[in-house]
Amino acid sequence: MANRYWVGGTGTWDGTAGSKWSATNGGAGGASVPVAGDNVYIRQAGANVTLGYNTPSFINVIWERTLNLGNYTLNTQFAQGDIGSTTNMNTGKILALGVFDAYGVLNLDSGTIEMRGSSGLSSMRFLLAPESTVTYSSDQSA
Repeated sequence: MANRYWVGGTGTWDGTAGSKWSATNGGAGGASVPVAGDNVYIRQAGANVTLGYNTPSFINVIWERTLNLGNYTLNTQFAQGDIGSTTNMNTGKILALGVFDAYGVLNLDSGTIEMRGSSGLSSMRFLLAPESTVTYSSDQSA
């Protein structure tokens, strides 16, 4: 398990290595792309991250900036969009097998949030299209 911090500014989070990820908060880029079991943090000022593939299952994904899921799935045990964050879903999906806490703006469009386990939605502002889906299940299996 490793920690990975986005340092790629505005860019695409995909499966290729490069200068987008750091092993330390505020550190230099060049770390490997996050893999299953890693903790992922998007905290860089001005970061605007577009997901470019269906992610493996991470332990934690915490973002304080803009995260664009497009048509892809973010898989995680714990997902948290902090205060000041913006999440744009399009037709994408967040699959949170444990906890999903959201304190920022969530633009679902026709995206899906699937929560299995506990969730904290009381501080969220939803902007939902008619095609949007939010489901909750106590079943935490994948």
